Amino acid sequence: MNSLIPARSFVVALALTLPGAIAMAQEDKPEPPPIKIYEASELTLASYTVVKRIWTGTWYASFMVPSHEDLPSAIEALKSKAADAGADGVVNLSCLNDAAWDTRYYCYGLAIKLKQPPEFIAPPSPVPGG
Repeated sequence: MNSLIPARSFVVALALTLPGAIAMAQEDKPEPPPIKIYEASELTLASYTVVKRIWTGTWYASFMVPSHEDLPSAIEALKSKAADAGADGVVNLSCLNDAAWDTRYYCYGLAIKLKQPPEFIAPPSPVPGG
């Protein structure tokens, strides 16, 4: 019986210090840069690589896609999922809530990684004298 006392003490000490160590490790993580939403016409196709299709492209997307009470929370959830995939931004964002029986929002889009530097499409310059 006396030989189990050191083992029990070790387990108790480990149980008391482990949550604090985990919390410190989580606090040291740098805040990821914000995910930007780009319009389809804002970037050239050569300026990014698709990382992941968020909430599409799988067989179960036909049956279940996360839904949210309002549009801002649906977009934030999609941006969070894109950040988890290692993306810099989202392009081709689409949000729907057109079901008559449901007022929840469904969003999907492409998580993208920008190539350096991003190539933006310049707006057409005005015609002089016209």
